[in-house]
Amino acid sequence: MVDSFRASAEPLQEVAIWMGRYREFLGESFDRLDAYLKDLQRPSGGEET
Repeated sequence: MVDSFRASAEPLQEVAIWMGRYREFLGESFDRLDAYLKDLQRPSGGEET
């Protein structure tokens, strides 16, 4: 026997719309975090010259 069900995509669409509002902000934040972590990994612990 095969059971079937129907899923509604509407709640996921709402999440996608909500996340879309923050996509640019989050992307920039992660870019800054990545740059900071790379800076910490340099032997001098500071910016490249």
